[in-house]
Amino acid sequence: GSDAAPEASADAAPDGVVPCVPGRFTFELALTQLMFVVDRSRSMRFTLEGQENFPRRLWRWTLLQNALRSTIVTFDDQIAMGAKFFPEAMTSIGATPQQACRTEPGIGIAPARGNAQAILDVFDDTLPLGGTPTAQAIRSAASFLTQTRSTSRTIILATDGAPNCNGDLNAD
Repeated sequence: GSDAAPEASADAAPDGVVPCVPGRFTFELALTQLMFVVDRSRSMRFTLEGQENFPRRLWRWTLLQNALRSTIVTFDDQIAMGAKFFPEAMTSIGATPQQACRTEPGIGIAPARGNAQAILDVFDDTLPLGGTPTAQAIRSAASFLTQTRSTSRTIILATDGAPNCNGDLNAD
């Protein structure tokens, strides 16, 4: 055995020693932040079987919206939900590779209670077009979430395929 004192964790060092104080205290549940990182690439217009030119109700995009609608609304007042959709919204198919993979820093919807409908509205207000810049979207979401402490933070990635916006990666 060693006589050396155990090292304090990195989180404990800035707070210092806090004396015990008797009394009655009110506790609140810690806020949970849930960030959806959602693929809005052109392939989200395909069916689950990978076929295109089918009605919108069969698109992966619509199926994802329906799945979220049946789950996140239930927790709307309990969980701070936000979303980062990628790539940025586009209006036409004839985009350059840079436009098709454009992902702005930051997020579209900051996590807050009551955001379920705002997240679901993005599915109705935008169309899936462009590439799949997954890494940049995850970096943006993670960067935003790490700005807060004492919060349970989770990222849920919803994508239908491999990232295709990094020319340095082997697509195979």
